[in-house]
Amino acid sequence: MKILVILAHPNKKSFNHAIAETAVNTLENNNHEVIFHDLYAEKFDPVIPAEELLAKFFQITDYSMTGKQSLYFLLDHLCPRYSGQ
Repeated sequence: MKILVILAHPNKKSFNHAIAETAVNTLENNNHEVIFHDLYAEKFDPVIPAEELLAKFFQITDYSMTGKQSLYFLLDHLCPRYSGQ
């Protein structure tokens, strides 16, 4: 079985790291295919700019909107009851 283990903790000596390492080793010893990601080690950025969301999900490439206009656009399309005013 393929199993994805994702770790997000900045301290490599943390209990979370120990748990992740134990989980990966145990799964591999039981012949599972393990994909491991340490988000801090990969310098993962969890923030998605509004422009990227507009381009990816709404195919909008006109970035002349301000950040606030982009937010209102997204909210209007993602949350139908929300009024951008």
